[in-house]
Amino acid sequence: MTEVIVRRAVVDDAEDLGRVHVVSWRAAYAGLVPDSLLAGLSVETAVGRWSERLSSDPSGRRIIVAEVDGIVVGFAVVVAGRDGAAPETGELAAIYAEPPVWSQGVGHALHEVALQQLRDLGVSSATLWVLNTNERARRFYERHGWNWVARTRPSSRTACRCPRRSTGEACRDGALHAYGTMTSLPRV
Repeated sequence: MTEVIVRRAVVDDAEDLGRVHVVSWRAAYAGLVPDSLLAGLSVETAVGRWSERLSSDPSGRRIIVAEVDGIVVGFAVVVAGRDGAAPETGELAAIYAEPPVWSQGVGHALHEVALQQLRDLGVSSATLWVLNTNERARRFYERHGWNWVARTRPSSRTACRCPRRSTGEACRDGALHAYGTMTSLPRV
């Protein structure tokens, strides 16, 4: 693979972000969430949401993209002080990449720049939320120094997060969606 270039996202990236968002979710969450949820994802809807996010650009949020050969293949989102967290705590809200570039350094490059963005926002600790049955994602974050903390919460806020399901809502094969957080105090 050629060099991965990570840069701050701009409004013109909305179409690429929408595409990457939908294809990465369909691959990452296959078998973990109902097929109907994944089938219902719309690139057009995602593009609209990304366009809005990139246009508003709040000071406590950073959106970055990864490019390979000039094509956006992944993204990450970080925010400072969300969910009533202490002001010194940030959140790695999302890292997603297209499946063809999985395990080729794109996620690693996004992760490193995302942590730097959190530092630039002035936070000294960070959390992230991950579907606890998403073993691939958990392995990725653990390899990057995050520690699993067994906590749960319903997820109903943004398209950048775990699928919109409540903790008590049944999903595939009667299992329940549960969420956990990972914390990386030493690295941020």
